[in-house]
Amino acid sequence: MAFLSFAYANQPVISVLTCDPGKEVYSMYGHNALRIQFGDGRDIVFNYGTFDFKTPNFTLKFLRGKLPYYLTAAHFQDFMYEYNYFERSVTEQIINLDSTETEKIISFLDNNLKPENRAYKYDFFYDNCATRIYDVINVGAGKDVVWPKGTKQKLTFRDIIKHYQKNFPWTDFGIDIIIGSKADKEATVEEQMFIPDFVKKYASETTIRETSLVRQEKQLLEFNKEEVSFLRKIFFGPLLVFLLLMAIELYLFLSKKANRTIFRYDHFWFGLLVFIGILILIMWFLTDHEPTKNNWNILWTIPGFLYFLFRKSGYKYFIIITGIVCVLTSINSFTQILPQYFHPIFGIIAIITMFKVLRKFIGNEIPVS
Repeated sequence: MAFLSFAYANQPVISVLTCDPGKEVYSMYGHNALRIQFGDGRDIVFNYGTFDFKTPNFTLKFLRGKLPYYLTAAHFQDFMYEYNYFERSVTEQIINLDSTETEKIISFLDNNLKPENRAYKYDFFYDNCATRIYDVINVGAGKDVVWPKGTKQKLTFRDIIKHYQKNFPWTDFGIDIIIGSKADKEATVEEQMFIPDFVKKYASETTIRETSLVRQEKQLLEFNKEEVSFLRKIFFGPLLVFLLLMAIELYLFLSKKANRTIFRYDHFWFGLLVFIGILILIMWFLTDHEPTKNNWNILWTIPGFLYFLFRKSGYKYFIIITGIVCVLTSINSFTQILPQYFHPIFGIIAIITMFKVLRKFIGNEIPVS
């Protein structure tokens, strides 16, 4: 790359840039990049968080976890223009490196920018724009850098991402559907640095040659963080929708109503469970996404499959198995007993499903095929 191909007069200054989460779903976790100010006046940002929308079969590769991400380099002013435009705060931490360590990092980035090296397979938890910053610092500093060994607060991967999803209730609900039990593993200090804010936090607590790794911290851009109100989350989130559906189901159960419209509504409900179950299985077995493996959410979709298998006969097995999985789901949604956290709404879904089965059991429904 032309950025690094010629010598510089003075020792470059290397910084970690941490960008606040944005207002869009794709930017809700924040961003990290490396800034290098060369002695000859060049000011370059190295970014591991870019991908090409023109990639063939882009959507399919994205869903299957096979979309390549790239290291790119851009002028610092261009980088800052984007974050100023979207009103996202940017913090800079100047790293305390000697000339040898600086040379190692620049050489590493130079090699990484080559067309044959710049692509990598993105992994949400283990290989992204934040984890790569940690890796690059270790390349330069080696054994001289000492990261914190432990934390006062024990956090799982899910605990961490939920903090950033709180302003996006529907997204939070959807992610809890497709993320499996691996997200409920307690994350080490190193593993927590898959989130940009944690890179900034732990960099400030790290030492190099018995002095602070961060020589100076500066706020380059600062904007007020917008918090979504609790009422807005309720009225525009999934909780209200599913509480209303549960109220409707309770009314249908108590009133013993049964007609073709209600049958079709039930049919749609169990079909939706099948669709979600198939999606979970696809994300589990047919993608490279590690966080979507071992997903216990398949449990509360089982009644959907059973409904279409036994809706004309074998109701005994349908009722028994559905009762077991719905009870387990409901309990786990409010007091975790399984290896995986369940969103509270999954418990409501299980209750709705059980009401539907009870309506069938007491014979209130007109059996329309």
